[in-house]
Amino acid sequence: MYNEQTQLRKKADVLTWNIAIQKMGLDCEICGNPMDDVHHIFPKGQYPYLRYDFDNLTNICRKCHEMPDREILDELEKKRGKMWRKRLEKKAKNLSHIRINVSWYEYNIKRLEYMGRCLNM
Repeated sequence: MYNEQTQLRKKADVLTWNIAIQKMGLDCEICGNPMDDVHHIFPKGQYPYLRYDFDNLTNICRKCHEMPDREILDELEKKRGKMWRKRLEKKAKNLSHIRINVSWYEYNIKRLEYMGRCLNM
């Protein structure tokens, strides 16, 4: 089961990376320089249920990625707005009951594949 879950996580991670680039472009959302990574605003280790939530993702360059997480959140709030931040903080607080298992990964892969097809239209 662990091996299957790891394989599903890797597949969903790749889909997420590709969709993030399609949705957000190749530039750092904070400074506009070329992006180097897709950053989880609320860390995926502490908030695994937000791992594939695009409100929780941003394309980011190495320099900006070195900023403290709170500073990144503040900079993104300036660009995305206070409602985005409230929505994300609410999700972080209210979704902690979700069990991360094979079914959860399978569901997210289907959702991400659908999202990818819609973006390619």
